[in-house]
Amino acid sequence: MEFNDPTRSALRCNCVEVSQAPKSELDMTFESLVEQASVEDATGFNFPKLYVKYISETQGVSLLEAARQSLSLVFSLFNDAQRNIAVLTAFRVEFSYSENLQRNRTLMAQLRQSGYGFTAVTGRWIEQDQSGKPVRRVEEESLFVVGKSGPEASADFRGEMHALLRQFQQDAVLLRLADTSNVTVLNRDGSTISLGQWNFNNASEFYTDLRKGSQASRKFEFECAGNDSLMTRMAVHHHFKGKQRTTSLPDSTR
Repeated sequence: MEFNDPTRSALRCNCVEVSQAPKSELDMTFESLVEQASVEDATGFNFPKLYVKYISETQGVSLLEAARQSLSLVFSLFNDAQRNIAVLTAFRVEFSYSENLQRNRTLMAQLRQSGYGFTAVTGRWIEQDQSGKPVRRVEEESLFVVGKSGPEASADFRGEMHALLRQFQQDAVLLRLADTSNVTVLNRDGSTISLGQWNFNNASEFYTDLRKGSQASRKFEFECAGNDSLMTRMAVHHHFKGKQRTTSLPDSTR
């Protein structure tokens, strides 16, 4: 049986060729992490990386291009002026990576309970040495949250996102409310700062402004996004389970 993945046509439309660009050491590290993703991650913390691997294998594109396509699909949500959208995380620097992932799982559970859809997006903080050379990547997972459509739902959505940022001890959250074109930073004290219109090129800059805190030299880069639809998760699981069964067969039976 073959599962139909409704994301494929949209991903093709958003395809941006990046395979010819020179690879940095950080890009190669990311590719290595994607290659290590296994079918066990289909319901685990690293599903965005497994999803990128799935796109790469089913569409015959590089891992970096597949990652960019996954982000394009999520970022395109900002093109719908009627959507209420937020970007937030439960990550904090004083917790370990595994503790932060568990905090995000708690946040996800609360979002589901409130009836909100969301997509997990992974990225990295680039830490540099004194000469400005990138020396380390620090991974972080954020959630792109989609609320009810229409300006009549904006006030409740803003209020609930503000409550969550306070609950998870965040300084701010990114918001793009219905019938507005600008993305704003909603701070813990309720004040807002307008950042401008969201697009692929300034997305990382906006998130850096949101999360860098006192570490002004840090820069954030989005790497890849998952797809939390049930049909897509089934397609990804089926694809890699099928590969596992084929690999485990004796040579004479292949």
